This record gives sequence, C-alpha cells and structure tokens, in this order.
Amino acid sequence: IAIYLFYRQISKYFSSNIVFFIIAFLCLEPTLFQYHSSFWTESFYFSIQLFILTLMLDDKEKKINFIIIGLLLGILFIQRTAGFFYFFIILIYYFFTLRKDKYLKILLLILFYLVIYIGVGLHNYKRVGLFYVMPTEGKYGVYKYFSKDVLIQAQNSSIEEVNKAEVEKSFLWIKENQINIDYLDGKKIDSPYEIGLEIKNEKDRFKFYSYLNKRAYKILLENPLITFKNLLNGFLHYSVLNPFFIYYDYEYFKHYSSAYIGDFVYSTEHKKLIPIRIIYSLIIYIFIFFGLISCFKKNPKLCFLLLGSIFYYYLICGWYGKTRLFVPILIYFSVFFGNGIDYLKTYFRKIIKLN
Repeated sequence: IAIYLFYRQISKYFSSNIVFFIIAFLCLEPTLFQYHSSFWTESFYFSIQLFILTLMLDDKEKKINFIIIGLLLGILFIQRTAGFFYFFIILIYYFFTLRKDKYLKILLLILFYLVIYIGVGLHNYKRVGLFYVMPTEGKYGVYKYFSKDVLIQAQNSSIEEVNKAEVEKSFLWIKENQINIDYLDGKKIDSPYEIGLEIKNEKDRFKFYSYLNKRAYKILLENPLITFKNLLNGFLHYSVLNPFFIYYDYEYFKHYSSAYIGDFVYSTEHKKLIPIRIIYSLIIYIFIFFGLISCFKKNPKLCFLLLGSIFYYYLICGWYGKTRLFVPILIYFSVFFGNGIDYLKTYFRKIIKLN
C-alpha cells in the first residue's frame, strides 16, 4: 500500500521510465527487500518512511497532510530509536520551502507530533513515575557498541580488563547515588551493561543508563584520534550493502544466539562475500551518483529533502557500522537510482546515435 501511494505521487514528478526503476528498486533490491518481506519492525518503519515522503511530495500543501505527517513522525520514533530526531529534518525542510501559511502548518505538525511524544511520556510516568520517551537503548547504545571499543584501543587492554575496571567505576557511581542493589551481592557481573539489566527499579535503571551515556561521551572526548578513526571505519562498513543478509540470518542465526553471529562474521563464507558486496555496492552507487546530478537539475527542493534524510541516518546510525541500520537510507536512494538509470540510458543512446 505504501509503495502504491508513493508510486501515485512520484509519478507527478518524473517520467514513467524513471518511476518504473524507482519502484523496482523499492520492491526488488535485496538489501531492502530482505527486511521488508517479513513483518519485522523494519517492515513497518520503511512503510512509515514512504507514507511521510508521499505526503511531503503533495504540492497542494493541505493542512490535513501536516497533521498526518506529525502523527507519522511520532509513530516512526516509536518503531525505532533511529527515527527520534528525524522530526527536526522535516521542520528545517518545511521552514525553507513552504509557500503559504508556513507557521500555521509547522505548528500543526509540531502539535500532532507532540500528541505521540507526550502520550509515550505520560504512559511511562503513570507506569513508573518517570516521564521519558527515549528508549533505554538510546542511553546505553553508544557506550556498549562504540565507546568501550575506543577505550580498549586507547588502553591497549583486553575487553575483560576494560570491563572489570568499568564495573568497578559503575559500582562506585551506584554507591555515591545511593541506588539499592543489595540483591546483587555475590552475583558475578561481567560488564556495566549487565548491571543495568539486573537493576530492578526502573527509575534507578534509567539513572544508571544515563550515567553510561555520559561515561560514553567522556571516553570519546578523551580519545579524539581513536574516536575519529573508529567513526570513519564505522561509516565505511555502514555503507557497504548486504544483499546476502538472508543467508547469514537463516543459516547462522536460527536460534537467535549471539554465538551464531560471531561464527558467521569470522567464517570463510563471510570473507568470500565481502568483495562481491563491495562490487555490488559500487554499481548501485554509480547509478545513484548520476541520478543525484539528474534529479538536482529537475527538482532541487526534492533533492535537498532526500539528501537531508540520508545525512540524518549517517549521523544517527553510521558510527555503529552495521549495514542493517543503513537500510532506511535506501528508501531515499531509490529516487536517485531511478533517475540514474534513466540518465545513463539516455546518455549511451546519444553516443550510439552519434556513432
């Protein structure tokens, strides 16, 4: 349904030939399709992305559209933490592009976004007496998946040594902040993240994850060169498409055990597929590059929206380096891809005619 509505709207902007390749990309590109073919959270997330983009392409700028976009942006961040700040990209875009009733329409969007935002916050407040909307994963994610690796490299230590020192720091913070964890006495704790899992009181758990968040950025600021190197490495890994994810997922992840993931990452199958993935990614990016040039000439306003969305996901998720988190970008790349194929097809036709 999302693709059909998007097709109806995008057809007003580009030729049928371009639209055909845009829709074919959304329906058939393996990296994208592998997630959208099942009812995973990604499936709904991509659909919401398309609904939002479809409404934003409606040049009539009806007020009802801004109400629906506000609600959809709220639902987007409920689906995935990655969508939490996308609201600001939309606001910036509309601030510079709206023609009539700019402030009223932006106000409608904000109000209905806040309906979802406040609703989630009030639900949490009623449940545990704490108003918050950002999932706890957003608090400990940078620490667990990024900054601890920076610390390992900075200290030239093993993960066990770093975890031991960080657990001691965590317990010291808990003692200073008078958080009750008497029930953990005698229990073996291997990492600060495990402490968070064991804290029973949700308010205290939230405070502890906030501590890990601050600790994460402290580590990164104290080691700027290693942080920059790891960021660059993460962005490069992030950008390599993975049309073979289905193979790894169903062959090595059948029982949803992290051991299977590790087995695949270091397997010969994984290493053999890396060159193919890089070649595949480069081919896709060639079409996207020429499509970007072509699209910018036809519709710079749409181009800025797509580029803003792409850069947003790079900023929010790129540090993690996992291709799974790159997939939302493919929704926006589809428009450039369709334009790119048409651009190169037209270019080579001209060369053939000249010859």
